[in-house]
Amino acid sequence: LEVLDRLGKEKGSFRLAILWTLGLSFVTGAFAILTGLLLEKQGLHGGDTLNSHKILGISVVVLTAIAFFAKLLRTSYAPRWSIGVAAVILVLLSATGHLGGELTHGKTYLSEYAPAPLKPLLGGESQPYVDLADLHADSVLVYQHAIQPIIEAKCVRCHNDEETRGGLNLTTFAGLFEESATGTAVVAGNLETSVLFERVTLSPSNRKFMPPSGNALSYPEINLMKWWIEQGADSLQRFSSDAMDDEMIAMVLREYGKDYYPKPYYERVQVEATDRETLAKLEANGFSATALGAENFLLDVAFGGKEMGAEHYNMITNIAEEITFLDLSEAHIPNEIFQTISTMKHLTRLDLHGSNVTDEVLKSFSGLKQLESINLYNTAITDEGLAALTSLENLKRIYLWQTQTSEDYIAQLGTANPDLQLIAGFNWN
Repeated sequence: LEVLDRLGKEKGSFRLAILWTLGLSFVTGAFAILTGLLLEKQGLHGGDTLNSHKILGISVVVLTAIAFFAKLLRTSYAPRWSIGVAAVILVLLSATGHLGGELTHGKTYLSEYAPAPLKPLLGGESQPYVDLADLHADSVLVYQHAIQPIIEAKCVRCHNDEETRGGLNLTTFAGLFEESATGTAVVAGNLETSVLFERVTLSPSNRKFMPPSGNALSYPEINLMKWWIEQGADSLQRFSSDAMDDEMIAMVLREYGKDYYPKPYYERVQVEATDRETLAKLEANGFSATALGAENFLLDVAFGGKEMGAEHYNMITNIAEEITFLDLSEAHIPNEIFQTISTMKHLTRLDLHGSNVTDEVLKSFSGLKQLESINLYNTAITDEGLAALTSLENLKRIYLWQTQTSEDYIAQLGTANPDLQLIAGFNWN
């Protein structure tokens, strides 16, 4: 308006419009100062950004008041003076507005919604803030690799070294647990008193909802934070299938590409590789023995003969701790070998169908804590031997065709153990 007033043919034609603009700016600016000071008292904002915003804001209003009364009381003055004052007010107002934007929307508000090519120029980040592609699943630290990036992207812009909104500084791990004017951000094991979790789960219409601007935490991010706090909010906490339900495991796989579904026991155990000489000796005496994989040296062992003797006992005993799958079907097995079997701590599958296994032998298997499957098809075992197997907590399948067990007992056992598959050639349900 000042420039147009000087460029027009009739000087001073915009004087009334300029007076109204300066006068209204002074009144609304004074009101903004009042509300700003009241907001400051709530403690939601703080730091150098707030102080600079306050000083510049007051300067804008004071200078506007001086310009208003000068133009009101004097009908003419040097053009350069009026245009210069207007230019200074414009610069101060721009700086004040920018700092106000940082207070309200965070320091990244300029770049947050900018097109991807412009984000780096405005100090923004164009890449995903959580990328676990190069980390092994067992190496992921929940706080360092997942929680901290979320906090940095969506919380730190308002809770940092310069601006501790609400008295919270979330730039460090320790800062999460420090008492502030609004409470403690994270209380290990307690969601109800964790201010951080409370604020991010409020209704977006609530004035205390966090973050106040930009993208709110997604449902997976909130679930991840909930799980981490409930687990104790440890900086060294790792994802573990034992502590995660199926929904949590599926979410981590979907969002972060890390698979924590429980693996079979034999995939979680490492043993020393069996030497070639031992393997060759096994094969020369009727056994087949192969490792499960190039890096998994547990053995899948099967006997192809009908009669086992002392030499077989020695061979089985030498590799007892490496065996996870064992097939001795259709063979006559000495008691000594049954005793060796009962000590195999990594045994998960055992096939004894068509063998001379007895109820007493099954009773000796109480130490097979990892046994998941046993085939007893076409053997002489009875309900007594079957009952002995129910103490094996990891047992999932028992094959019982053509045994001396009764249908009534199998049905009773199946009802009492719904997770145990009893495959008997008839439907006991």
